Amino acid sequence: MKRILVMCATAMLCVTLFAKGAPVSVCYATNPQMRCAKCENKIKSNVRFAKGNGIKEITTDLSTQTVTIKFDSTKTKEADIVKEFEKIGYSVTKVEKKEEEASTTK
Repeated sequence: MKRILVMCATAMLCVTLFAKGAPVSVCYATNPQMRCAKCENKIKSNVRFAKGNGIKEITTDLSTQTVTIKFDSTKTKEADIVKEFEKIGYSVTKVEKKEEEASTTK
């Protein structure tokens, strides 16, 4: 009986340690707008430190004025990402990706 309990506890621990949430992708428009590579670098270098450190990828696009962030939702909350933007002087609005962008990422 003890052996079964130990095996179950070990299995639960392994599942907890190795379970990862699926990456979530969110697209934001910034205010003020990004104008140059310096703006992009400021965002990338600061937002990546969002609470929980679940940020996987940050992509900026000057032509569409958007920032796309992929993150692990089990580690980082969207509200924490928004707070990081606010710390560096940006407010953000969540936007939907255009259909051609969405189809190329699939």
